[in-house]
Amino acid sequence: PLRLTHCRKCKALRPPRAHHCMICGRCIMKMDHHCPWVANCVGLRNYKFFLLFVAYAFAACLLESALLLPEFLRASSGSSLNNAMTASSSSSCHPLPPLRQTQVLAFTLSLSVAFALLLFVVMHGSLVVLGVTTLELHGYGARSPFSLG
Repeated sequence: PLRLTHCRKCKALRPPRAHHCMICGRCIMKMDHHCPWVANCVGLRNYKFFLLFVAYAFAACLLESALLLPEFLRASSGSSLNNAMTASSSSSCHPLPPLRQTQVLAFTLSLSVAFALLLFVVMHGSLVVLGVTTLELHGYGARSPFSLG
């Protein structure tokens, strides 16, 4: 049976699985969370686009890491360090040229962000399989009344 509830903040009727967003100031159908990355609530109408955004961001970071991997391996090998040290006469200079340092930093950051985004993709993918939202998972636990499994 379809049971409408009353939102205390909006002072209006709301359907099941709708939640009030304190940031947006309105009730959102099947609300998952308010995302600062997209500056909007993620819910019924845009969950697919949010999941695609996170998956494509993960793929882009993984591609960047793959493209920077040869430079990272060259920088971490002993030959590039020896070449950089013999090229300069002062011992106080950096062991890696600035461009190589930037590439190593970019590789490390892109791999770290890719790992974090992978966790988001896995978590939200499992929520899609279970048929629940993040709010429902935290509110009801694994025994959500809306779970299809």
